Amino acid sequence: MSFKSLLQNCQVIRGGRKYSSYYEGEHRVDAIGVSLPPQVRVLEIVANWPRLAVDVLVECLSVDGFTLAEDKTGKVTRALQRLWAGGDMDSLAAMAHTEALIQGRSILVVERSLQGKVFTRVLPWDACVAYETDSAGRVVEAMIRYRRQGEQWAQVFGLDGSAWFQFSGGVWREEKAYRQPFAGITPFIPVINRMRPSDEVGRSEMDDVIPFADAASRSFTNLQVAQELLSMPQRYILGGNSQKVTRPDGSQVSELEQYLGRYIHGPEKGSVGQLPGADLTPIISAIKMYAQNVSAVAGIPPSMLGITTDNPSSAEAMRAAKERLVAKAERKQALFGDVWEQWARIVLGLCGRPVSGLETLETIWRDSATPSQAAKNQTVLQAYAQGLVSAPTARELLPLSPEQRAREQVGQLEPDDLYL
Repeated sequence: MSFKSLLQNCQVIRGGRKYSSYYEGEHRVDAIGVSLPPQVRVLEIVANWPRLAVDVLVECLSVDGFTLAEDKTGKVTRALQRLWAGGDMDSLAAMAHTEALIQGRSILVVERSLQGKVFTRVLPWDACVAYETDSAGRVVEAMIRYRRQGEQWAQVFGLDGSAWFQFSGGVWREEKAYRQPFAGITPFIPVINRMRPSDEVGRSEMDDVIPFADAASRSFTNLQVAQELLSMPQRYILGGNSQKVTRPDGSQVSELEQYLGRYIHGPEKGSVGQLPGADLTPIISAIKMYAQNVSAVAGIPPSMLGITTDNPSSAEAMRAAKERLVAKAERKQALFGDVWEQWARIVLGLCGRPVSGLETLETIWRDSATPSQAAKNQTVLQAYAQGLVSAPTARELLPLSPEQRAREQVGQLEPDDLYL
């Protein structure tokens, strides 16, 4: 694809602003003003279940490191661990996962500074990008278009490096170029939340939740209005004149203020009385039904949506309720694992290390389930005592941090193996 074609195809994510407003809880239901006066809109409540559908998945997606079968001494995995920790990748990975689940796609850009430091950027959802892939789905050319201090810039990525272009005098001119120390991999990585082969731009995890969130937002607002107007006993005056209702200072009270004051006016020669407050149970039941549907379509445990019972759930029942969420998280781990393996090959190449022989590189994910840690440790120790697993494998299965594992392995390595 030529520079002109990339420039023409640069665009932001379609529907990105809508998804962003739903995640931030800023989207207001359009139909809310049909049956309510505008003054009552201050009572509107947004059910932010779309954000919950994303956050519960992101909490299960934590990269714990990398493993390579051919890496007998552990030099490659230790190098990747230092690059991961030094690049603040724990927080950047969480942001990349979050954006991919919200918008359907996020973008990682790996670069090397003039000082030789490798760093990673996660582009915001409104970044203007375009990229071309080969038959295997790998990016061969990409572009980011942006404004800086009022000037238009474009950064182009290819298999041999990247270049910067500036729009000046009505034409695009190349300002500078950087040739990376290895060829064959473009340092531009789309993180796509793909469910089907046709999902070229990804799919938001909030799509199935948004209709129920809108319906619940209307019910919550109706509940607020009912609390203000109907839940308390209402007084009525039959025979009164609304035009004669005044404040102590003599100013007239508007009919809306009288309505909010729970007064009902009727024909003359009537009487004064009181009506009991309305029953709000139907609205509450409707909100609970919407929450149950969200739990079903998104795999969120009912307890996370506020659905509780009189008897607390047992540990087994809580694990059973989370099974679908765990299975969904494991599928996302398999989907996003390829992304981080590609990231690992790029950063090693930018550091001048050979990238051949890394085909079996695998991403290690933190366990997304919540089994008893004591039972899991006991199983690992028994397997190690019986010789079924080696000491490095046992350390990987135990809840040790990468630094703790490295400290335990120091005594088994030669001094030359401790550094790059």
